[in-house]
Amino acid sequence: MKLFLIFLFSLFLFAKDGVQTYREVKDDQLYVYITNNNLFDITYKYYATYDELLPIDQLPITKSLEANTTEPLAKFMLMGKKYKLTNSYSWTVGNKYSTHNKNYFYRLPYALGETHQVTQSFHGSFSHSGDSEFAVDFGIDRY
Repeated sequence: MKLFLIFLFSLFLFAKDGVQTYREVKDDQLYVYITNNNLFDITYKYYATYDELLPIDQLPITKSLEANTTEPLAKFMLMGKKYKLTNSYSWTVGNKYSTHNKNYFYRLPYALGETHQVTQSFHGSFSHSGDSEFAVDFGIDRY
């Protein structure tokens, strides 16, 4: 169990810098892009505060982004030469918009033939709230 928790903690430390945004000005517009460098899909929420800009997209924006992908995030019209934009975003592991596929056989996170106890399920009091409310933890002492 300890090794599995250490693995999860290491994964999230690595993932901390796995999502980034950058900007690009083209003509009279400011484009903001988001990159997910992680090995897993994410769901993000993007906020912005700005001066001398007119957002073309309605803010805040909530979307999912596949692993190792970059996509346009938001677009602003430049209203003056001196503009100010402060990006703010949060993200969580997984695609919030995924749906169950009853025709797909899902693999559990351990070897075939093994059984492991579920140690925490939906709405678990230890850490399953907010974006993680539907997570399932398995008691695996190695990974």
